[in-house]
Amino acid sequence: MVQIGSVLKQHLTTERITDTLCEKYVTVAMHGNGVRERNIDIYDPKPFSAYRVSKGQFIYSRIDARNGAFGVIPENLQNAVVSKDFPVFNIDDNMILPSVLMFSVLNENFLQQIKRNSLGTTNRQRIKEEVFLKYLIVLPPMNVQKKFDDIMKQSDKSKFVVSNRNLSRCLGL
Repeated sequence: MVQIGSVLKQHLTTERITDTLCEKYVTVAMHGNGVRERNIDIYDPKPFSAYRVSKGQFIYSRIDARNGAFGVIPENLQNAVVSKDFPVFNIDDNMILPSVLMFSVLNENFLQQIKRNSLGTTNRQRIKEEVFLKYLIVLPPMNVQKKFDDIMKQSDKSKFVVSNRNLSRCLGL
């Protein structure tokens, strides 16, 4: 067991966003459903400070961490921006693979650590970075992580094949 802060380094550089209409925004879905572009219906034209994200960075929602709002920035969101309610971290990939990190933070034991320490009223419980970085995760040896990652990739390929077969059947192809 190690503190998650031993495999993550917080990205603290903020940027002043002045042309708010021309930016791509990021949000993190709950229950491990990933990182996606945030659609904003009403734009506030006022400049604000934000993090600019890079592909492969780890991110979480301070408010919804207890609900599994964690993810890794995908390539299509490279250079997007996110508010300070979504801390951003560089992953030490010499110590942990992103797939293992995601598996670890979505583990019920990890989520229970967060639920016990969330601050705020019932619907707005934020988990601060300094607390988050102290939570414990299991850190297997790298050879075990690589085997796990290979299995995850194979599983994703299998899901894709099954999904395409089902789609083909539905379309009568």
